[in-house]
Amino acid sequence: MSRLYLSNPCAFLRYPLHTVLRAQSAPGFPCALSFRGAKRQAKLGLLMPRDRGRMLFDNQIGNRATVLPHTPEEQSMKRVMILNGPNLNMLGIREPHIYGTTTLDQIKANCEAKGKELGLSIDFQQSNHEGALIDLIQSAREKADAIIINPAGLSFTSVGIMDAIKIFEGPTLEVHISNVHARDEYHRHSKISSVATGVIAGLGSFGYIAALHAIANMK
Repeated sequence: MSRLYLSNPCAFLRYPLHTVLRAQSAPGFPCALSFRGAKRQAKLGLLMPRDRGRMLFDNQIGNRATVLPHTPEEQSMKRVMILNGPNLNMLGIREPHIYGTTTLDQIKANCEAKGKELGLSIDFQQSNHEGALIDLIQSAREKADAIIINPAGLSFTSVGIMDAIKIFEGPTLEVHISNVHARDEYHRHSKISSVATGVIAGLGSFGYIAALHAIANMK
C-alpha cells in the first residue's frame, strides 16, 4: 500500500469521510487526485508523498480513504510563540555596541532552525505597538504551548503586557539581548520579570536559543 499525505487535509472536512478517491499514477509517484462526494467533484492537483499527514489510500482506482491520526511526533510537538517588542526590528543597526550586529531576521531564521531540531513549532512575531503584543499574548492561549518574549522597552513600563501574561497558562520566558541588570536605571527593572517563568539576559541573540532549549526540556 502506498501512502500519500495531504498538506491541507482540512479541505476534506466539508465532504463525507467515505468519499471515494481516484488516483491516476503508479504507486509511490506524484498523482492527480480527484474525489467524489454527494453531488460534488474536485481536483486536488499534483500531490507528493510526505513524511507525515492525515490521509491514507491504496493507489488502486476506487479505494476509500482512511483518516490517519497524528504521528506521535506531531502530537508531542510544542508550539512556541516568540514575541519581540518595539525597535527590535532595527537590530543590527540600533546601538550595535549594546545589542550586537545580528538582525531580527537572522534571529528568526536561527530560532526556526533550532526549533525544527528540537521538535518545536515556531511562530515568530514583532510589533512596535503594545496593544498588538497584548493581542498576540491573548491569542497564544489557543495557539501556543509556551511563549518567549523580548518586550524590549515595554519591559519597564507595560502593566498591560504583564497582565496578559498572567492569563496565559503555559510557561513564559523573558529574553533580553543585553544584561538589563547592568544597564542604567531606565533599563534595569522589568515589570515582566515578576510574571515570567524564567528570565534570560545578557547572552546576546543566543538567549533565544537558550530559551528554546529550556522549553524543549520542560514537561
